[in-house]
Order: sequence, then structure tokens, then C-alpha cells
Amino acid sequence: MRTTQHLAPGVTLVETLLASALFGLLVTGLVSVLIYGQQVSVSTGLRQRAVAVAEEGLEAVRSMRNTAFSGLTDGVHGLSTSTNVWAFNGAQDTQDIYTRTVEIGAIDAQRKTVTSTVTWTQDGQRTGSVSLTTRLTNWLASVGGDWHLPIRVGGGDLSGTADGVKIQTQDAYAYVIRTTGNPTFAIFEVTDATNPILRSSLSSSIIPLPTNIFVAGNYAYISSQASSPALYIVDISNPLVPTIAGSFSITTPGNKSTALGIYVVGTTIYLGCNSDNKADEFFIINASNPASPTLMSSMAFSDSINEVAVSGNYAYLATSLNNDELTIVNITNPAAPVVASSLDLPGNTNALSIAVHDTFLSITQDFTLSFFSLATPASPTLLSTFNAGGIINDIALDIAANTFLFIATTNQNQEFQVVDIAIPASPSLAGFVNLTGNLVLNGVAYLSGMDRAFGVGTNNTEEFTAFAPQ
Repeated sequence: MRTTQHLAPGVTLVETLLASALFGLLVTGLVSVLIYGQQVSVSTGLRQRAVAVAEEGLEAVRSMRNTAFSGLTDGVHGLSTSTNVWAFNGAQDTQDIYTRTVEIGAIDAQRKTVTSTVTWTQDGQRTGSVSLTTRLTNWLASVGGDWHLPIRVGGGDLSGTADGVKIQTQDAYAYVIRTTGNPTFAIFEVTDATNPILRSSLSSSIIPLPTNIFVAGNYAYISSQASSPALYIVDISNPLVPTIAGSFSITTPGNKSTALGIYVVGTTIYLGCNSDNKADEFFIINASNPASPTLMSSMAFSDSINEVAVSGNYAYLATSLNNDELTIVNITNPAAPVVASSLDLPGNTNALSIAVHDTFLSITQDFTLSFFSLATPASPTLLSTFNAGGIINDIALDIAANTFLFIATTNQNQEFQVVDIAIPASPSLAGFVNLTGNLVLNGVAYLSGMDRAFGVGTNNTEEFTAFAPQ
């Protein structure tokens, strides 16, 4: 016999209430978790942005140090910019929801501690805070010495065995490229040349096959073996986080150019190329909008433009033309450049590198460095020559003094050479550095503010090398 049990109505109500309460707790918990997760995500994003603002504060003070260490006055400051130049302004500055202060404190006469602090309100009640600290040295205090007695003082290694190809310097940084390997672009801080620090880099997937580099202001302009793009513009306003600002592709039909030489004046880029099908080799590019550079004009030659230098109304081209190794182009109207003149240098070797001085220029062919007067800019006249005892791959000038020229060579006893050019009509070897091993220097740059030179080459454990006068 089956019996049926009837529950009291009160028991059913209690169960219903308990179920409802449990469901409410579950929903509340889930909502709380979602809200908390969103708050954590927002908080993390706000903190990351705050770190970036704090890092910008340190970079701003570093830039100010590079201009004048004496301007780093002790105390708490805000920051502002005028024509891309940083300066102290008030006791704090603001960016969106962030308030930033920069505190300067003296360690000794030549060193400062810099603390960049950023605060913000997260949700109307809670506040966040980030502080970053660094030490800055008055590297200008170490400037001096005799370039007749140059020495190697430091170096830096990049991963892999790919060679350093070219180098440029600006402020307290050296910008290095390698055609192969990873990274292909690297930024070293050289505040202390005896201990260069790798600060950032970009891989070959971002900048493939670079061949040359020119640094000016907030940008590094990098030429490439690929015609699309043939040029990369890298924003280096924050050397710790370089980013691609824009690129330029050569779109001449059938043109498969390898970009080789590059020079920048203001927002105008002058690009020299080697064309597989002998199409245009010289390009003038408008980069007033770095995100979208545009072609102004181009010119066809019958061979490679290996390097470019610009002064006034003329572009000076180092070429592979057997009868016109030095070609001068009038660029008064960049939309319609015209060849002004050309010079046949001795022999049939290619002109590889070129630099323009105040009243003369230097150009290289294999072992030979030639100096020309620019008394008549459109018609240079030969002053003298210098033999480096090895192929000259690159040259760099002490622009401030016009006293020394620094050269990177294949001379395995004198890879780094300093040439005295105080009298261009009679250049002489002032000094040299013999690097350990059978090495080659491919690129060289000079940093006048520090009176230091830097080279890149084939040393697998030190692609980047720093030199100083004694």
C-alpha cells in the first residue's frame, strides 16, 4: 500500500525563501566578480599609462641634462615643452588625469638623482601613485683629451653574429643598424662610454634589411634593401620605446631598388639607391607628415648612388659611375632637381662615402680619402688625398671644430683611424686603434658633446665599440 506524505505549507515557503536567497547571493557574487575584474583591468591600464608618463619625465630631464647639466636645479619641478624642447615649469604638470612632479637632488658636483612621480584619482575616492628614479651624470665634465692618442674605452654586444653596419649618434645615444640578425635596429645609451647600455631595439620583422641610417630630432630615418618599403621613419622621441612612425615605398614601375645612402634636412629626405633595372636612383621625399611621406621628385642615373650629403642648394652624391664618381645636383627646386656638375675621380673604383664640411668635402674610394674645396659649391676642386691602408667604409666629422675626421676601415692593424684635417690641403694620420682580432669597422659616428667616437663592425662579441681621446 502506497502512502502519500503531505508537507506543511510553511515548509514549502521556507524552501522557496532559502532558494531565492541563495540565488541572490550567487548573482551578487558573480556581479561583484565582474565589477572587480573590470576595476582591476581599469586600474592596471591606468597604472601602465602612469608608468609611461613617469618614464617620459625621466627622459625629459635626461634631454635637459644633455643640453646643460647646470640647468638641473635641485627641488621639485613640473615640465613643459616649447618647440620640442623640455624645460622646468612650476612645481608640477598635468596630463589628462595624471599629475607629475620631478624631484632633482644632488649626489655630488657631477651627479644628480632624479625621481619622477605620477599620481592620479582612480574612481573618485582611491588614488594611485608611481615613482621612477634614475641617476644622471654630467658627462660633459669628462670631455677632453688628445685624439692623437685614441683608445677603445667600451663596447656593446647584440645577440647573434650579424655585423654592425652603420651608426649615428645624437644627445647621449647611439643608434645602430644591422642588415641581418635580430635585432636589426638598436639604441645604446652612451652617457658613460666605458659602459654603453642597450636601451631598446626593433627586430627584423619590423625593420627588415636596413642599409643606412640618419638621425635628426625625434626621428631615425633608415634605408632598406627592399623597395617596399625602401625607407622607415622611426620615432625615437622616447629612446626607450622606439616606434615606426611611417615608411616610404619606391613605386616606379619595375623598380626594385636597394636604398643605400640617406641624408635629411628639416623634413626633406634625400635617398640614394641601386636600381636592378637602372631606373631612378635618386629620390627627394617630403616627410613633413612622417606617417605619410610623399615623393617630390626622382632622377635616373646609370649606376648606384652609394651615399648622399647635402649643403645649401646642392646634394653631393658618391656614386658607382666610372666617369662621375662625385656628382653634384642642384636642389634649389626639390621638385625639379638638375645635375650641376660631376667629377671623374682617379681609377674605376666606386665612391662609397661622403661628408660635407664648411668649405670642403671629403669622399672615399677604396683606400683613398679625397678632399675637395667648395669655394665654388657647384664645381669642387681637388685639394689633397689620404691613404688609409685599407678600404674606407665610413667617415664621420668633428663638425664643431673641423679638426678631425674619423674613419672606419678594413685595415686590420688600424681599423679605427683619426685623420687631422685642420689643413685640408695636407691631411695626416693623427692616431689609430688596432682592435684585437682580424676585424673590420663598417660604420663610424662622432658625438661632439661628449667628444667620443663610436664604431660598428664584425666583432661578434662587440658589434658596437666606443673610442675616446687620452
